[in-house]
Amino acid sequence: MQEQIAREPVVPRFARSARGLVGWRPEISAASLNHKPRTWLGFGLIGFIFCVANAVVFTAAVAPLLKGEQSYSDLVGSAIAWGNVDKGFDFRVFQVSLATFGLLVALLVSLCRRLGTSHEMKRALERGLALALTPGALWLGGRLVTNSFGSAPIECVLSGAAVLTLFFLLSRPRLAATPENIGAIVNASLLGLVLAFFAGLGLATAISRIFHAPITKDTTIWLVTATCGSAFLAVATVILLSSQAAEIRERIRHVIFGSQIFLPLLCTVIVPPAVVENGNRIVAHPSIALTTGLVLAMAAGWAALSSRWIWSRHPTAANLRQSLVPWAILPVAVFLAVDHPAFPTFFGDDFHTGEHLLPWQQLSDFGKLPFVGFVPIHPLMDFFVSGANQFFFDGTLANYENSRVLLFAVGAALTFITVTRFAGIGLALCLSIAATVWDRLLLVPTLLAVLCDASLIGKSQRWLLCWLCLCALALCYNPAVGVALTLASLPVAIVQVWRLFRQDRNGLVRLTIVCGSVVAAILLTPAAREISWGFVRFLIDNGRTVLVAHGIEWQANAAQMSSVRGVLASPLVWETLRFSWVIVLLLSGWIFLSRAHDWRNARPSILAISAITCLFLFFLSGWTLTRIDPSLPSRPGEVSYLACLYILPLVLFSAGSWRYISIPLFMMLIGFFQGATADFINSGSKPHFRVTTGTLLEKPATTQTVPDQCILVDGNSLGLRNLGHIYAPKEIVASVVGLKRALSTLLRPGETYLDLTNRQANYFYLGMPAAVSYGAPWVTANTVLQDRLLAEIKSQPPPVVWLTPALALSVDMPAARMYKLYRFLLENYVPLSRDG
Repeated sequence: MQEQIAREPVVPRFARSARGLVGWRPEISAASLNHKPRTWLGFGLIGFIFCVANAVVFTAAVAPLLKGEQSYSDLVGSAIAWGNVDKGFDFRVFQVSLATFGLLVALLVSLCRRLGTSHEMKRALERGLALALTPGALWLGGRLVTNSFGSAPIECVLSGAAVLTLFFLLSRPRLAATPENIGAIVNASLLGLVLAFFAGLGLATAISRIFHAPITKDTTIWLVTATCGSAFLAVATVILLSSQAAEIRERIRHVIFGSQIFLPLLCTVIVPPAVVENGNRIVAHPSIALTTGLVLAMAAGWAALSSRWIWSRHPTAANLRQSLVPWAILPVAVFLAVDHPAFPTFFGDDFHTGEHLLPWQQLSDFGKLPFVGFVPIHPLMDFFVSGANQFFFDGTLANYENSRVLLFAVGAALTFITVTRFAGIGLALCLSIAATVWDRLLLVPTLLAVLCDASLIGKSQRWLLCWLCLCALALCYNPAVGVALTLASLPVAIVQVWRLFRQDRNGLVRLTIVCGSVVAAILLTPAAREISWGFVRFLIDNGRTVLVAHGIEWQANAAQMSSVRGVLASPLVWETLRFSWVIVLLLSGWIFLSRAHDWRNARPSILAISAITCLFLFFLSGWTLTRIDPSLPSRPGEVSYLACLYILPLVLFSAGSWRYISIPLFMMLIGFFQGATADFINSGSKPHFRVTTGTLLEKPATTQTVPDQCILVDGNSLGLRNLGHIYAPKEIVASVVGLKRALSTLLRPGETYLDLTNRQANYFYLGMPAAVSYGAPWVTANTVLQDRLLAEIKSQPPPVVWLTPALALSVDMPAARMYKLYRFLLENYVPLSRDG
């Protein structure tokens, strides 16, 4: 009787139609709609996936131990008999997987009974199990774009075992911990294990890069096992020796502090690895500037960790999150973003390499101001790479790739700091697994996180000042991206100006005075005025024909991937991957509209980031859709990488849609994108690489092996100081030396030549000034730009013009693209052919 009374009342309601009474439907209360039937097992879908995934992975890991000999009860002629195949192996694998699955189910059932059946406790358990699936999700995403299984992700089993052990330890009846405490302790313990994993990598990296010890992957595994084992043992000991959940949380804070001690050593990953030539190990010795920078970076991390440790001993500092020190964890992002792909050689192609190396050389060696004497295509990015090469290394081609490593390291550090401020260390670490975006888009996550920060949006004057500075920074780094970001954030800037006008007009006047003073200083400084006017002219002159000059038509039917690409062999999946940025555009627009109808009660940060994201991807589409190579990710693929792996998590987090299940799903998406883009070359370099447990364990022991066909080149001995010490095939070296020899017979000292082969890096190799303001006149694809170059040529005619062999950058011939230049050269120069 009590059971019947406790049930929700069901009130029959009769429905009428044109024919009269046709039936009735029950009216159920809201509590009944939210009721979820209890299962005998006590866990839901996440628990089932956990059992299946770990059973499969464990079986795959122990499968080699299950092989044996096929038994025969009679003389039978068959394929199995003639091939001596152990068919029983298949059955043993099946049986072991079922037994493992059953064991895991039994463990979870027992755990659920120990923990209790409350809804909150089940949520805490599912959250922990979902986090344990993260390594497997990352592995699965990468395997989807290949045609092989690869090695079993044993780290998934290890994380699952750790989670189950923690829950069993916390389910002691005497502890009487609440679901909130259990969830917080498990999450903090898992984070401590992750940090301990990277601490072991930091030790191995420092031993390899600083002390130049020849370590192996096994050494790294041993160090990582020691650090993770110590952290897990410390957590287990804390749980066993503590009688209250609050006491456990307090002591685990100490374990987390200990897990961060060796993290600053990860910064040493920027030191170039050893080069192996003919079995000889050649180590790199960092410069004083690079060593100083490393020491300062590591000291900052340890100083912040020490300061937080002293402050955390205050009675009010009881939050586990306060044990995480961003400056100490930041090197994790740097370690994940840095990769040394090859030994010192001629990197990429001479067109894109010249884009990076020429701006600083033309300014420092020949006094050519940017956009006045020489035009850098990506001003700030190019100057950073070439300037870092000069300051931290020897300024030669040999360290060009090492200076690009610094670019990605700085980009990863800025992204981690700004995302930590925007959303916390947890999301910042998740984004760090995505490694890095294309160098053209490197600053976008940082700029978005700053402009949409909740604490900054509420201060209109500071926001407008930051907006002006960041838009100028974005324009100078990559003009196309900077224009899109400026236009996208302009509506927010207008709103901020209106708020400042209504609330603090004196502040608006002060801001106007500051901006006017900066503009006046630029106009009154001759060099700054010339550079600024040249930059504006560069944007206008190139913008008018950029689509026709550099565009590639989308050929959907021509985009055929090989079967080794897994699911990408389907054109539908390939194109969905490349154009997934459109989905992010629409999703962010939908989130903005769903919040904008009640804008007074909506958080300004979600309105800002959803609106800016939608408009940014829309305005950037003019640049994104310009180049759509059929068999490469191209610009749409790179923008999709940025939108899905960086911008979308920020939007979802700000909208409050980031859940615990989002982490394994996001890891699978990272693995999918990295596996899909890791093998492609874009603009002369590989923008992405796979981040797996295996690749991370291999990174500290990485060496750069020189192939047998490459020879050692000493640039100074050849009169090519800018080459440095590199390794290259003999024929490539011979072509550069031959060009130098040919020009030495045709040029007087101090003279230079005009390069029309698109190999603008040769100006750097030979140590010569560019003859005109564009190192590669191929980019001057309209009459305005070509008329300007003709005026420069006529004012100071180069004695020699190099025409062929040209580097093919598109289907059109150089003569058809640079028509005005070729017409002038044919009328005023004498053709000359030289071999070698």
